[in-house]
Amino acid sequence: MKVCLLSNVNIAPLERYLQSVFGEEIESVYVAGYDQYIQELVDPESKLSQEFFEVTFLFLEGTAFFESICLTPIAGTEDFIQLGRRKSDELMEMVKRFLNGREGLFILNTIAISPFSHLGCLDTNSPVSLSLLQMGFNSNLIQRKNRDMPSNCVLVNWHKEVERQGYETLHDPRFWYLGRIPLNETGFKRLAGLLEQARRAFLRRSKKVIALDLDNTLWGGVLGEDGVSGIKLSEDGVGKAYRDFQKMLKDTKNKGILLTIVSKNNLDDVEEVWKSHPMMVLKKDDFVAYRINWVDKAENIRDLAVELNLGLDSFVFIDDNPVERERVRQELPEVETSDFPDDPAGLVRWFSDLSSMFFNATKITAEDKKRSDFYKQDQERKILKESVGSLKAFYKSLLMKAVISLNPIHDYKRISQLTQRTNQFNLTTRRYTEGEIKEMIASPQYDVFDIILEDKFGENGIIGVIIIKYSGKEAWIDTFLMSCRVIGRTVENTFWRQVAEFLREKGIEGVYGEYLPTRKNKLVSTLYDNLGFEGLRAEESGRKIYYWNLKAGLPEYPSYIETCFRNPGEA
Repeated sequence: MKVCLLSNVNIAPLERYLQSVFGEEIESVYVAGYDQYIQELVDPESKLSQEFFEVTFLFLEGTAFFESICLTPIAGTEDFIQLGRRKSDELMEMVKRFLNGREGLFILNTIAISPFSHLGCLDTNSPVSLSLLQMGFNSNLIQRKNRDMPSNCVLVNWHKEVERQGYETLHDPRFWYLGRIPLNETGFKRLAGLLEQARRAFLRRSKKVIALDLDNTLWGGVLGEDGVSGIKLSEDGVGKAYRDFQKMLKDTKNKGILLTIVSKNNLDDVEEVWKSHPMMVLKKDDFVAYRINWVDKAENIRDLAVELNLGLDSFVFIDDNPVERERVRQELPEVETSDFPDDPAGLVRWFSDLSSMFFNATKITAEDKKRSDFYKQDQERKILKESVGSLKAFYKSLLMKAVISLNPIHDYKRISQLTQRTNQFNLTTRRYTEGEIKEMIASPQYDVFDIILEDKFGENGIIGVIIIKYSGKEAWIDTFLMSCRVIGRTVENTFWRQVAEFLREKGIEGVYGEYLPTRKNKLVSTLYDNLGFEGLRAEESGRKIYYWNLKAGLPEYPSYIETCFRNPGEA
């Protein structure tokens, strides 16, 4: 990963801290000259313009950005909030022009202006307000980002970090006057951490499941001893801390994180809490699965991973009991097991940090909001499966319908998200940004297909992607992936059949398939064999190459899945 650092101050020390955060991922770091960020952005001959950087970070130090105004605000003539907005507009227009058609993550920060000012009460009682200057700049920056900036432009909330940590904790005036270095060691560490969070959020490298304890975790006290009415859960005192924690968890669920329970308790007692406790924010329907029993928690988490068809490294385990946490750490090192605050008053702050580390995102898709519902629908499907005689009868009873779309430009965000997050059913595990997906959709060298699956229990959303790359009369399957939610329902057969049929009508004579092994995609190591492809070669690395002769015929497909194909090129 090549990184470029731009700034209006001396930001060279940040390189060392980025190395410690990103480790071996960093190939090189280019630090532009002091206050040379404008030249780098506008000059077509600059290093930034000539080379490709996976991550570019433009750090603006607020006090330096408005240095003359901060030192002599009383002499100012322009409305300060409008000045802040105008300056952020100019900045965003410059960044927008630079990013036009470019790939790579571009990170900006909200600014923090020094609170040390000779204005005193004038700052809040007159137009010459540095607070208004910062507010105008930052609010407009956020609005512009959400309104019309490319998706690979991401903001980090630096001024909030400064407010939380304290300006003096992160800055040292000696470094500033000696070398125009704005931050001390703590400041650079915190800034590097924010950049790492922004990159993870942009790449959708978040955890997927929270496994929650109940007693002294979701509520205060022990249900089996205190009873339903005795647990601490209320709108005042310690009970409010737990209730606030539940509110945050529910909102985290709404951005696509699955909630589960792993608790040593009596199920009947917990059912009574769900049913009758008036302060319970999280209801039974908020959890996609639960293990409320007296079984070892590590075993229960393994069982949940199998039920949800997710890897153990998708889980975050939250439990107040240090013995239970240590058991899970030792038995399931893939599971993220975080310490729990000793005082429930710290729950909101603690979970805010945890969420920033493991559940971060730069946007929320429609599928994210529905994810919990998708998994609960799967539980209904499993119940149906157990009630019918044969697997084929079960599939038929689902009344499945596959809606396959060609080059669906409106789906590019979800398609990119699937390439970033899908690991198990992913033949090549190539990761693509939103911009790259849009380019493929527009390019004659590629065709992009996605698939939505519907059944009697509801719609699963976009659950599969096939990307085709053309080479004369032949084609390569660049990407073939499916969501783990539909593994085992033969949807891949229907998907491939429809794509193969389209390719033959397009005049393609043969299609190559490729399997690139990873630590997580062993599940699909024989997929092309099962679909009927001809195996051409298997390499020592585990890579396999396959071929389908379209002139010889089309693949079979299951008759119990109704198919609808959407081709925007057809009238």
